[in-house]
Amino acid sequence: MNKRILKNKSDVFKILMIVYLVIMAVLFASYYYADFREVSCVGINFWDILFRGDLLHFYDQDFIYDGIQFFPNYNILMYMIFAVWNLPTWIVTKVSAVDVYNSTLCLLWMKSITLIWTAAFMWTFTKLIKVCIKESSKESGIDGESYEDIIFGDPVRTGAALFLSSAFYMSAVVICGQYDIISMTFVMLGILHYITEDKIKHGYNVFFILYFAIALPLKMFALLVFIPLLLLKEKRIYRIVVNGILVYLPTLLLNKVFPVKYVINPEVAEGLTLSSANSYDMSLLPLYVDLYDFINIGFGVLFLYVFAEVILLIICYMFDLNKSDSKIKWIIYVCFMTYFNQFVLAYSHPYWLLMIVPFIVIMILLNRKYMYINILIDTVMCLGMLLAQMFFFTWAYTGEIVMRSFWRYITGSKHEFVSLTEFAARFVADDRLQTYATGIGLTIFTAGMLVFAVINCPPIYKRLKIVDYEEKVTTWLFPARLLGGLIFGMIPLVLYFLV
Repeated sequence: MNKRILKNKSDVFKILMIVYLVIMAVLFASYYYADFREVSCVGINFWDILFRGDLLHFYDQDFIYDGIQFFPNYNILMYMIFAVWNLPTWIVTKVSAVDVYNSTLCLLWMKSITLIWTAAFMWTFTKLIKVCIKESSKESGIDGESYEDIIFGDPVRTGAALFLSSAFYMSAVVICGQYDIISMTFVMLGILHYITEDKIKHGYNVFFILYFAIALPLKMFALLVFIPLLLLKEKRIYRIVVNGILVYLPTLLLNKVFPVKYVINPEVAEGLTLSSANSYDMSLLPLYVDLYDFINIGFGVLFLYVFAEVILLIICYMFDLNKSDSKIKWIIYVCFMTYFNQFVLAYSHPYWLLMIVPFIVIMILLNRKYMYINILIDTVMCLGMLLAQMFFFTWAYTGEIVMRSFWRYITGSKHEFVSLTEFAARFVADDRLQTYATGIGLTIFTAGMLVFAVINCPPIYKRLKIVDYEEKVTTWLFPARLLGGLIFGMIPLVLYFLV
Protein backbone atom coordinates (compact mmCIF):
# COMPACT_ATOMS: atom_id res chain seq x y z
CA MET A 1 0.00 0.00 0.00
CA ASN A 2 1.15 3.55 -0.81
CA LYS A 3 3.12 5.05 2.10
CA ARG A 4 1.25 8.34 1.82
CA ILE A 5 -2.09 6.53 2.17
CA LEU A 6 -0.75 4.62 5.16
CA LYS A 7 0.43 7.84 6.79
CA ASN A 8 -2.93 9.55 6.18
CA LYS A 9 -4.78 6.58 7.65
CA SER A 10 -2.49 6.55 10.67
CA ASP A 11 -3.12 10.28 11.19
CA VAL A 12 -6.88 9.69 11.14
CA PHE A 13 -6.51 6.94 13.74
CA LYS A 14 -4.44 9.27 15.93
CA ILE A 15 -7.16 11.94 15.78
CA LEU A 16 -9.82 9.35 16.62
CA MET A 17 -7.72 8.09 19.54
CA ILE A 18 -7.27 11.62 20.90
CA VAL A 19 -11.04 12.24 20.70
CA TYR A 20 -11.61 8.89 22.43
CA LEU A 21 -9.19 9.75 25.24
CA VAL A 22 -10.82 13.16 25.78
CA ILE A 23 -14.29 11.61 26.08
CA MET A 24 -12.85 8.87 28.28
CA ALA A 25 -11.37 11.55 30.56
CA VAL A 26 -14.82 13.12 30.95
CA LEU A 27 -16.29 9.72 31.79
CA PHE A 28 -13.43 9.08 34.24
CA ALA A 29 -14.34 12.28 36.08
CA SER A 30 -18.03 11.31 36.06
CA TYR A 31 -17.89 8.01 37.95
CA TYR A 32 -17.11 7.39 41.63
CA TYR A 33 -17.58 3.75 42.56
CA ALA A 34 -17.53 2.85 46.28
CA ASP A 35 -14.47 0.58 46.44
CA PHE A 36 -11.79 3.15 45.72
CA ARG A 37 -13.34 5.50 48.29
CA GLU A 38 -12.94 2.82 50.97
CA VAL A 39 -9.30 2.13 50.09
CA SER A 40 -8.62 5.88 49.88
CA CYS A 41 -10.23 6.32 53.30
CA VAL A 42 -7.74 3.85 54.77
CA GLY A 43 -4.91 5.62 52.94
CA ILE A 44 -5.97 8.98 54.37
CA ASN A 45 -6.34 7.63 57.92
CA PHE A 46 -3.01 5.81 57.59
CA TRP A 47 -1.25 9.05 58.54
CA ASP A 48 -3.26 9.44 61.76
CA ILE A 49 -2.49 5.83 62.70
CA LEU A 50 1.19 6.35 61.93
CA PHE A 51 1.52 9.55 63.96
CA ARG A 52 -0.35 7.97 66.89
CA GLY A 53 2.20 5.17 66.92
CA ASP A 54 -0.45 2.50 66.26
CA LEU A 55 0.89 1.21 62.96
CA LEU A 56 1.57 -2.26 64.36
CA HIS A 57 -2.13 -2.39 65.28
CA PHE A 58 -3.22 -1.16 61.87
CA TYR A 59 -5.81 -3.90 61.34
CA ASP A 60 -7.39 -3.32 64.76
CA GLN A 61 -8.74 0.02 63.53
CA ASP A 62 -12.29 0.75 62.42
CA PHE A 63 -12.72 3.03 59.44
CA ILE A 64 -15.77 5.18 58.83
CA TYR A 65 -16.73 7.36 55.90
CA ASP A 66 -20.06 8.66 54.67
CA GLY A 67 -22.07 6.56 57.14
CA ILE A 68 -20.27 3.31 56.22
CA GLN A 69 -18.12 1.31 58.62
CA PHE A 70 -15.54 -1.13 57.31
CA PHE A 71 -12.36 -2.96 58.21
CA PRO A 72 -9.24 -3.05 55.97
CA ASN A 73 -8.70 -6.38 54.25
CA TYR A 74 -5.92 -5.71 51.72
CA ASN A 75 -2.23 -6.12 52.47
CA ILE A 76 -0.80 -3.01 54.11
CA LEU A 77 1.48 -2.38 51.11
CA MET A 78 -1.59 -1.39 49.07
CA TYR A 79 -2.69 1.06 51.76
CA MET A 80 0.82 2.55 51.95
CA ILE A 81 0.67 3.36 48.24
CA PHE A 82 -2.73 4.99 48.68
CA ALA A 83 -1.47 6.84 51.77
CA VAL A 84 1.36 8.46 49.83
CA TRP A 85 -0.97 9.55 47.04
CA ASN A 86 -3.62 10.83 49.45
CA LEU A 87 -1.28 12.83 51.68
CA PRO A 88 -2.66 16.09 50.18
CA THR A 89 -6.20 14.88 50.93
CA TRP A 90 -5.23 14.10 54.52
CA ILE A 91 -3.84 17.63 54.85
CA VAL A 92 -7.17 18.99 53.55
CA THR A 93 -9.00 17.13 56.36
CA LYS A 94 -6.70 18.77 58.92
CA VAL A 95 -6.85 22.36 57.71
CA SER A 96 -10.48 22.58 56.56
CA ALA A 97 -14.00 21.28 57.20
CA VAL A 98 -14.29 19.85 53.66
CA ASP A 99 -16.00 16.44 53.47
CA VAL A 100 -13.38 14.85 51.24
CA TYR A 101 -15.55 11.77 50.59
CA ASN A 102 -18.24 13.88 48.97
CA SER A 103 -16.11 16.63 47.45
CA THR A 104 -15.91 16.12 43.69
CA LEU A 105 -12.43 17.61 43.51
CA CYS A 106 -11.09 15.46 46.37
CA LEU A 107 -12.72 12.34 44.93
CA LEU A 108 -11.18 13.06 41.54
CA TRP A 109 -7.77 13.34 43.21
CA MET A 110 -8.30 10.01 45.01
CA LYS A 111 -9.34 8.25 41.81
CA SER A 112 -6.51 9.78 39.78
CA ILE A 113 -4.02 7.40 41.39
CA THR A 114 -5.18 4.93 38.74
CA LEU A 115 -4.09 7.36 36.01
CA ILE A 116 -0.61 7.69 37.52
CA TRP A 117 -0.29 3.94 37.65
CA THR A 118 -1.72 3.63 34.15
CA ALA A 119 1.15 5.83 32.97
CA ALA A 120 3.65 3.65 34.88
CA PHE A 121 2.04 0.52 33.47
CA MET A 122 2.14 1.85 29.91
CA TRP A 123 5.86 2.59 30.27
CA THR A 124 6.60 -1.00 31.35
CA PHE A 125 4.08 -2.50 28.93
CA THR A 126 5.52 -0.73 25.88
CA LYS A 127 9.02 -1.87 26.88
CA LEU A 128 7.71 -5.42 27.06
CA ILE A 129 6.12 -5.08 23.61
CA LYS A 130 9.45 -3.91 22.13
CA VAL A 131 11.31 -6.84 23.67
CA CYS A 132 8.69 -9.38 22.57
CA ILE A 133 8.63 -8.07 18.99
CA LYS A 134 12.44 -8.02 18.80
CA GLU A 135 12.94 -11.50 20.27
CA SER A 136 10.09 -13.02 18.27
CA SER A 137 11.56 -11.59 15.04
CA LYS A 138 14.90 -13.23 15.86
CA GLU A 139 13.23 -16.57 16.48
CA SER A 140 11.26 -16.45 13.24
CA GLY A 141 14.31 -15.37 11.25
CA ILE A 142 12.53 -12.24 10.06
CA ASP A 143 14.62 -9.27 11.08
CA GLY A 144 12.51 -6.13 11.42
CA GLU A 145 9.16 -7.41 10.18
CA SER A 146 7.18 -4.56 8.62
CA TYR A 147 4.35 -3.07 10.68
CA GLU A 148 3.78 -0.08 8.43
CA ASP A 149 0.28 -1.17 7.45
CA ILE A 150 -1.10 -1.73 10.96
CA ILE A 151 -3.28 0.77 12.83
CA PHE A 152 -0.60 3.28 13.83
CA GLY A 153 2.23 2.03 11.62
CA ASP A 154 4.13 0.96 14.73
CA PRO A 155 3.58 -2.03 17.08
CA VAL A 156 4.28 -0.08 20.27
CA ARG A 157 1.79 2.71 19.58
CA THR A 158 -0.71 0.18 18.25
CA GLY A 159 -0.33 -1.96 21.38
CA ALA A 160 -0.82 1.07 23.63
CA ALA A 161 -3.95 2.08 21.69
CA LEU A 162 -5.40 -1.44 21.83
CA PHE A 163 -4.89 -1.60 25.59
CA LEU A 164 -6.42 1.81 26.32
CA SER A 165 -9.34 1.15 23.96
CA SER A 166 -10.15 -2.21 25.54
CA ALA A 167 -13.63 -2.48 27.03
CA PHE A 168 -11.99 -3.98 30.12
CA TYR A 169 -9.91 -0.82 30.68
CA MET A 170 -13.10 1.21 30.31
CA SER A 171 -14.83 -0.99 32.88
CA ALA A 172 -12.01 -1.45 35.41
CA VAL A 173 -10.33 1.96 35.49
CA VAL A 174 -12.66 4.53 33.90
CA ILE A 175 -15.95 3.33 35.43
CA CYS A 176 -14.95 1.45 38.59
CA GLY A 177 -11.67 3.25 39.35
CA GLN A 178 -10.06 -0.02 40.42
CA TYR A 179 -6.39 -0.42 41.23
CA ASP A 180 -5.40 -3.80 39.75
CA ILE A 181 -3.27 -1.71 37.38
CA ILE A 182 -0.77 -1.25 40.26
CA SER A 183 -0.04 -4.95 40.62
CA MET A 184 -0.08 -5.34 36.83
CA THR A 185 2.77 -2.84 36.50
CA PHE A 186 5.08 -5.04 38.57
CA VAL A 187 3.89 -8.18 36.77
CA MET A 188 4.91 -6.58 33.44
CA LEU A 189 8.35 -5.76 34.89
CA GLY A 190 8.71 -9.31 36.17
CA ILE A 191 7.87 -10.80 32.77
CA LEU A 192 10.21 -8.33 31.05
CA HIS A 193 13.14 -9.57 33.13
CA TYR A 194 11.96 -13.17 32.79
CA ILE A 195 12.46 -12.79 29.03
CA THR A 196 15.68 -10.76 29.05
CA GLU A 197 17.31 -12.73 31.90
CA ASP A 198 19.54 -9.74 32.62
CA LYS A 199 20.10 -10.45 36.32
CA ILE A 200 20.84 -14.13 37.02
CA LYS A 201 22.47 -14.84 40.38
CA HIS A 202 23.38 -18.42 41.29
CA GLY A 203 20.79 -19.65 38.83
CA TYR A 204 17.99 -17.41 40.14
CA ASN A 205 16.37 -14.67 38.04
CA VAL A 206 16.62 -11.91 40.64
CA PHE A 207 14.44 -9.23 39.06
CA PHE A 208 11.81 -11.75 37.96
CA ILE A 209 11.45 -12.88 41.57
CA LEU A 210 11.72 -9.35 42.99
CA TYR A 211 8.98 -7.75 40.89
CA PHE A 212 6.57 -10.63 41.42
CA ALA A 213 7.36 -10.49 45.13
CA ILE A 214 6.19 -6.86 45.07
CA ALA A 215 3.13 -7.62 42.94
CA LEU A 216 1.95 -10.48 45.14
CA PRO A 217 0.88 -8.55 48.28
CA LEU A 218 -0.87 -6.01 46.05
CA LYS A 219 -3.00 -8.65 44.30
CA MET A 220 -2.49 -12.39 44.72
CA PHE A 221 -3.51 -12.96 41.10
CA ALA A 222 0.14 -12.33 40.20
CA LEU A 223 0.83 -15.82 41.53
CA LEU A 224 -1.28 -17.28 38.72
CA VAL A 225 1.28 -16.00 36.21
CA PHE A 226 4.40 -16.59 38.28
CA ILE A 227 3.95 -20.34 38.82
CA PRO A 228 3.42 -21.36 35.16
CA LEU A 229 6.32 -19.14 34.03
CA LEU A 230 8.55 -20.66 36.69
CA LEU A 231 7.63 -24.19 35.60
CA LEU A 232 8.34 -23.34 31.96
CA LYS A 233 12.02 -22.75 32.67
CA GLU A 234 12.75 -24.52 35.96
CA LYS A 235 12.40 -28.31 36.25
CA ARG A 236 14.37 -28.95 39.46
CA ILE A 237 11.94 -29.40 42.34
CA TYR A 238 14.14 -27.81 45.02
CA ARG A 239 14.67 -24.74 42.80
CA ILE A 240 10.94 -24.44 42.24
CA VAL A 241 10.34 -24.58 45.99
CA VAL A 242 13.04 -22.00 46.73
CA ASN A 243 11.70 -19.63 44.05
CA GLY A 244 8.22 -20.01 45.51
CA ILE A 245 9.45 -19.23 49.02
CA LEU A 246 11.42 -16.19 47.84
CA VAL A 247 8.50 -14.70 45.92
CA TYR A 248 6.04 -15.21 48.80
CA LEU A 249 8.43 -14.14 51.58
CA PRO A 250 7.61 -10.37 51.51
CA THR A 251 3.87 -11.11 51.68
CA LEU A 252 4.46 -13.53 54.55
CA LEU A 253 6.58 -11.02 56.49
CA LEU A 254 4.09 -8.18 55.98
CA ASN A 255 1.24 -10.42 57.12
CA LYS A 256 3.28 -11.44 60.16
CA VAL A 257 4.14 -7.88 61.19
CA PHE A 258 0.71 -6.49 60.26
CA PRO A 259 -1.69 -9.43 60.66
CA VAL A 260 -5.01 -8.98 58.88
CA LYS A 261 -7.92 -9.69 61.22
CA TYR A 262 -11.01 -11.07 59.54
CA VAL A 263 -14.02 -10.38 61.73
CA ILE A 264 -17.11 -12.54 61.37
CA ASN A 265 -20.33 -10.67 62.23
CA PRO A 266 -18.51 -7.54 63.43
CA GLU A 267 -20.20 -5.03 65.69
CA VAL A 268 -21.46 -2.04 63.75
CA ALA A 269 -21.79 1.33 65.44
CA GLU A 270 -25.29 2.71 65.77
CA GLY A 271 -26.43 4.61 62.70
CA LEU A 272 -23.73 3.11 60.46
CA THR A 273 -23.89 0.53 57.67
CA LEU A 274 -21.35 -2.29 57.35
CA SER A 275 -19.47 -2.27 54.06
CA SER A 276 -20.34 -5.13 51.73
CA ALA A 277 -16.60 -5.88 51.50
CA ASN A 278 -16.76 -7.04 55.15
CA SER A 279 -19.89 -9.14 54.73
CA TYR A 280 -17.85 -12.33 54.21
CA ASP A 281 -14.42 -13.70 55.05
CA MET A 282 -12.06 -12.24 52.42
CA SER A 283 -9.40 -14.81 53.32
CA LEU A 284 -11.57 -17.48 51.69
CA LEU A 285 -12.35 -15.42 48.57
CA PRO A 286 -9.67 -17.01 46.31
CA LEU A 287 -10.86 -20.50 47.25
CA TYR A 288 -14.50 -19.50 46.76
CA VAL A 289 -13.74 -18.00 43.37
CA ASP A 290 -11.80 -20.98 42.05
CA LEU A 291 -14.31 -23.57 43.27
CA TYR A 292 -17.32 -21.60 42.02
CA ASP A 293 -18.03 -23.64 38.89
CA PHE A 294 -18.10 -27.43 38.82
CA ILE A 295 -19.70 -30.43 37.09
CA ASN A 296 -20.71 -33.81 38.43
CA ILE A 297 -18.23 -36.61 37.89
CA GLY A 298 -18.17 -40.13 39.31
CA PHE A 299 -19.35 -39.97 42.90
CA GLY A 300 -18.42 -36.30 43.40
CA VAL A 301 -17.75 -33.08 41.57
CA LEU A 302 -15.01 -31.78 39.27
CA PHE A 303 -13.96 -28.17 39.77
CA LEU A 304 -13.49 -26.77 36.28
CA TYR A 305 -10.88 -24.13 37.11
CA VAL A 306 -8.74 -26.47 39.21
CA PHE A 307 -8.99 -29.14 36.49
CA ALA A 308 -7.82 -26.76 33.75
CA GLU A 309 -5.12 -25.16 35.89
CA VAL A 310 -3.59 -28.50 36.87
CA ILE A 311 -3.42 -29.46 33.18
CA LEU A 312 -1.74 -26.13 32.34
CA LEU A 313 0.84 -26.52 35.12
CA ILE A 314 1.67 -30.09 34.08
CA ILE A 315 2.15 -28.99 30.46
CA CYS A 316 4.40 -26.11 31.57
CA TYR A 317 6.52 -28.46 33.67
CA MET A 318 6.83 -31.01 30.86
CA PHE A 319 7.47 -28.51 28.08
CA ASP A 320 11.08 -27.86 27.01
CA LEU A 321 11.09 -24.15 26.23
CA ASN A 322 14.72 -24.20 25.12
CA LYS A 323 13.88 -26.49 22.19
CA SER A 324 11.05 -24.30 20.95
CA ASP A 325 11.46 -21.92 18.04
CA SER A 326 8.61 -19.77 19.44
CA LYS A 327 9.75 -19.06 22.99
CA ILE A 328 8.21 -15.59 23.22
CA LYS A 329 4.89 -16.73 21.82
CA TRP A 330 4.82 -19.59 24.33
CA ILE A 331 5.63 -17.32 27.27
CA ILE A 332 2.86 -14.86 26.45
CA TYR A 333 0.44 -17.65 25.54
CA VAL A 334 0.93 -19.36 28.91
CA CYS A 335 0.22 -16.05 30.69
CA PHE A 336 -2.93 -15.69 28.62
CA MET A 337 -4.07 -19.24 29.35
CA THR A 338 -3.70 -18.93 33.10
CA TYR A 339 -6.15 -16.01 33.06
CA PHE A 340 -8.27 -17.81 30.46
CA ASN A 341 -8.80 -20.54 33.05
CA GLN A 342 -9.57 -18.00 35.76
CA PHE A 343 -12.07 -15.85 33.87
CA VAL A 344 -13.78 -18.48 31.73
CA LEU A 345 -14.01 -21.28 34.29
CA ALA A 346 -14.37 -19.37 37.57
CA TYR A 347 -16.29 -16.47 39.04
CA SER A 348 -14.76 -13.03 38.49
CA HIS A 349 -15.42 -9.45 39.49
CA PRO A 350 -15.74 -6.85 36.68
CA TYR A 351 -12.35 -5.23 37.15
CA TRP A 352 -10.25 -8.40 37.39
CA LEU A 353 -10.44 -9.02 33.64
CA LEU A 354 -8.12 -6.10 32.97
CA MET A 355 -5.27 -8.44 33.93
CA ILE A 356 -5.65 -10.53 30.76
CA VAL A 357 -5.65 -7.55 28.36
CA PRO A 358 -1.84 -7.03 28.09
CA PHE A 359 -1.36 -10.63 26.98
CA ILE A 360 -4.20 -10.44 24.46
CA VAL A 361 -2.65 -7.30 22.98
CA ILE A 362 0.86 -8.77 22.73
CA MET A 363 -0.52 -11.92 21.11
CA ILE A 364 -2.35 -9.76 18.56
CA LEU A 365 0.92 -7.99 17.73
CA LEU A 366 3.03 -11.16 17.60
CA ASN A 367 0.63 -13.00 15.32
CA ARG A 368 0.83 -10.42 12.56
CA LYS A 369 -0.91 -12.73 10.08
CA TYR A 370 -4.12 -12.83 12.13
CA MET A 371 -4.13 -9.26 13.42
CA TYR A 372 -7.45 -8.27 11.86
CA ILE A 373 -9.39 -11.32 13.02
CA ASN A 374 -7.74 -11.18 16.47
CA ILE A 375 -8.71 -7.54 17.00
CA LEU A 376 -12.24 -8.32 15.84
CA ILE A 377 -12.56 -11.26 18.24
CA ASP A 378 -11.05 -9.27 21.13
CA THR A 379 -13.40 -6.33 20.56
CA VAL A 380 -16.55 -8.44 20.34
CA MET A 381 -15.77 -10.78 23.24
CA CYS A 382 -14.79 -7.95 25.60
CA LEU A 383 -17.97 -6.01 24.80
CA GLY A 384 -19.92 -9.23 25.33
CA MET A 385 -18.44 -9.66 28.80
CA LEU A 386 -19.08 -5.99 29.62
CA LEU A 387 -22.72 -6.49 28.64
CA ALA A 388 -22.93 -9.47 31.02
CA GLN A 389 -21.25 -7.50 33.81
CA MET A 390 -23.62 -4.55 33.47
CA PHE A 391 -26.68 -6.78 33.80
CA PHE A 392 -25.24 -8.94 36.60
CA PHE A 393 -23.29 -6.48 38.77
CA THR A 394 -26.16 -4.03 39.02
CA TRP A 395 -24.59 -2.01 41.84
CA ALA A 396 -21.43 -1.24 39.87
CA TYR A 397 -23.00 0.16 36.69
CA THR A 398 -25.78 2.37 37.96
CA GLY A 399 -26.50 6.09 37.82
CA GLU A 400 -25.62 6.23 41.51
CA ILE A 401 -21.89 6.24 40.75
CA VAL A 402 -22.41 9.60 38.98
CA MET A 403 -24.09 11.36 41.93
CA ARG A 404 -20.88 12.78 43.44
CA SER A 405 -19.40 14.02 40.16
CA PHE A 406 -19.47 17.50 38.63
CA TRP A 407 -22.73 16.61 36.89
CA ARG A 408 -24.66 17.23 40.13
CA TYR A 409 -23.87 20.92 39.81
CA ILE A 410 -25.69 20.88 36.47
CA THR A 411 -28.63 18.57 37.24
CA GLY A 412 -29.00 19.22 40.96
CA SER A 413 -28.86 16.49 43.62
CA LYS A 414 -30.52 13.19 42.78
CA HIS A 415 -31.50 10.40 45.15
CA GLU A 416 -33.17 7.84 42.89
CA PHE A 417 -31.18 5.69 40.49
CA VAL A 418 -31.68 2.61 38.36
CA SER A 419 -29.42 -0.10 37.04
CA LEU A 420 -29.36 -1.23 33.42
CA THR A 421 -31.34 -4.33 34.43
CA GLU A 422 -34.06 -2.24 36.11
CA PHE A 423 -34.23 0.18 33.19
CA ALA A 424 -34.45 -2.60 30.58
CA ALA A 425 -37.19 -4.29 32.65
CA ARG A 426 -39.44 -1.33 31.86
CA PHE A 427 -39.48 -2.46 28.23
CA VAL A 428 -39.10 -6.24 28.60
CA ALA A 429 -41.61 -7.74 31.00
CA ASP A 430 -39.80 -11.00 31.62
CA ASP A 431 -38.29 -12.11 34.94
CA ARG A 432 -35.59 -13.96 33.01
CA LEU A 433 -34.22 -10.76 31.43
CA GLN A 434 -31.17 -10.50 33.68
CA THR A 435 -30.35 -14.20 33.35
CA TYR A 436 -30.67 -14.16 29.57
CA ALA A 437 -28.77 -10.90 29.03
CA THR A 438 -25.96 -12.05 31.31
CA GLY A 439 -25.91 -15.45 29.61
CA ILE A 440 -25.72 -13.94 26.13
CA GLY A 441 -22.77 -11.76 27.12
CA LEU A 442 -20.92 -14.61 28.84
CA THR A 443 -21.56 -16.91 25.87
CA ILE A 444 -20.10 -14.38 23.43
CA PHE A 445 -17.09 -13.89 25.70
CA THR A 446 -16.45 -17.59 26.20
CA ALA A 447 -16.79 -18.39 22.48
CA GLY A 448 -14.42 -15.54 21.60
CA MET A 449 -11.87 -16.58 24.21
CA LEU A 450 -11.94 -20.18 23.02
CA VAL A 451 -11.44 -19.27 19.36
CA PHE A 452 -8.73 -16.76 20.30
CA ALA A 453 -6.94 -19.39 22.38
CA VAL A 454 -7.05 -21.95 19.56
CA ILE A 455 -5.92 -19.79 16.63
CA ASN A 456 -3.10 -18.23 18.65
CA CYS A 457 -1.74 -21.45 20.13
CA PRO A 458 1.90 -21.62 18.90
CA PRO A 459 1.75 -25.18 17.50
CA ILE A 460 -1.57 -24.50 15.74
CA TYR A 461 -1.56 -20.98 14.31
CA LYS A 462 1.03 -21.68 11.57
CA ARG A 463 -1.07 -24.52 10.18
CA LEU A 464 -4.41 -22.73 10.08
CA LYS A 465 -5.77 -21.46 6.79
CA ILE A 466 -7.53 -18.18 7.49
CA VAL A 467 -8.87 -15.79 4.87
CA ASP A 468 -6.34 -13.12 3.93
CA TYR A 469 -8.53 -10.08 4.58
CA GLU A 470 -7.86 -7.05 2.44
CA GLU A 471 -6.29 -4.11 4.21
CA LYS A 472 -9.23 -1.80 3.46
CA VAL A 473 -11.50 -4.03 5.56
CA THR A 474 -9.53 -3.24 8.72
CA THR A 475 -9.99 0.52 8.43
CA TRP A 476 -13.47 0.38 10.00
CA LEU A 477 -12.51 -1.95 12.84
CA PHE A 478 -10.54 0.39 15.09
CA PRO A 479 -13.15 3.22 14.95
CA ALA A 480 -15.86 0.61 15.66
CA ARG A 481 -13.83 -0.60 18.66
CA LEU A 482 -13.59 2.94 20.01
CA LEU A 483 -17.29 3.58 19.43
CA GLY A 484 -18.32 0.33 21.13
CA GLY A 485 -16.21 1.13 24.19
CA LEU A 486 -17.67 4.64 24.46
CA ILE A 487 -21.27 3.45 24.10
CA PHE A 488 -20.88 0.98 26.95
CA GLY A 489 -18.82 3.46 28.95
CA MET A 490 -21.61 6.03 28.78
CA ILE A 491 -24.36 3.72 30.04
CA PRO A 492 -24.11 4.70 33.76
CA LEU A 493 -24.12 8.37 32.76
CA VAL A 494 -27.17 7.88 30.52
CA LEU A 495 -28.96 6.03 33.35
CA TYR A 496 -28.18 8.97 35.64
CA PHE A 497 -29.89 11.43 33.30
CA LEU A 498 -32.86 9.19 32.48
CA VAL A 499 -34.15 9.09 36.07
